[in-house]
Amino acid sequence: MDDREHMAWLNLGMVYKAVGRRSDAIGAVRQALRIENGNRDVYYELARLFNYDNNFDAMLATLKGFVQSKQFPASLLPNADSWVQRNIIRTVAPRFDGLKPLQGKSANGVIVFLCCGDDEEFLELHRSLYLLERFFLATKRYQVVILHEGLDKGEKESLSSVLKTRELQFELVNFKFPAFVDESKVPAKLHRAGHAWSVGYRHMSRFFCKGLFEMEFMEKFDWYWRLDADSMILGSVKYDPFETLASSNKDYGYNLITIEDKEVIPGLWDTVKAWFPNGLPKARSLSSHFAQGQWWDRWR
Repeated sequence: MDDREHMAWLNLGMVYKAVGRRSDAIGAVRQALRIENGNRDVYYELARLFNYDNNFDAMLATLKGFVQSKQFPASLLPNADSWVQRNIIRTVAPRFDGLKPLQGKSANGVIVFLCCGDDEEFLELHRSLYLLERFFLATKRYQVVILHEGLDKGEKESLSSVLKTRELQFELVNFKFPAFVDESKVPAKLHRAGHAWSVGYRHMSRFFCKGLFEMEFMEKFDWYWRLDADSMILGSVKYDPFETLASSNKDYGYNLITIEDKEVIPGLWDTVKAWFPNGLPKARSLSSHFAQGQWWDRWR
């Protein structure tokens, strides 16, 4: 094997992972990181492997290494793997007893997750919940809701054991085709823009555009914050996103906008324009993209 080919090591790691050879998988992906210290996929897959191996500290150090590689790339030369290993700091379990009550009233918000596509995502959700409580919920009393298609009692208890300051709320979702769609004509895989989109993924996308807002529990809240199972908050959140939106009279907050392939979202741009009969909003940060007629679908 050519050691200069980091993708070969990364792919080997994925093969080891698929057959349950976790330790070998970590070793192969670490080798990929030694070869290529600026590749996002290498950092991400190594972090996932550490997470799946129940090594939270190594996962956290790997994610911090990725951030470091973008902000201060020279600091990781010549060996990113060594940097990650040196920065694995044993974490201390947070203390949640004796918390002082919040000053003032929090916004009426809820945090929602959709779980889980597979065992790895289920494990990632444990980490995500732990970090959410450690760096945000320890001083904020927002409800956390897990949307699911059929978690059993043991799985619910496992997730509930992560949070120390509140009880998780579980809400059952039922992904089904709307009446106007002929299920027999829906392909199992939709091949668009270089990807094969599963039926489950398409159900999820439609749910977050429509179905979520029709669920009864949502009627009690003015705001919601959607997080994924692999959303990892890596440091203290210095502000309250809910209160920030409410106090500034904003309707929507996001931290990432990406350009989507037209092939994936036919008709979206015309629908957006039709939604604003008096013209599109004058958002300075987006005006140039509107003028160019770009297509967007991932506002987070």
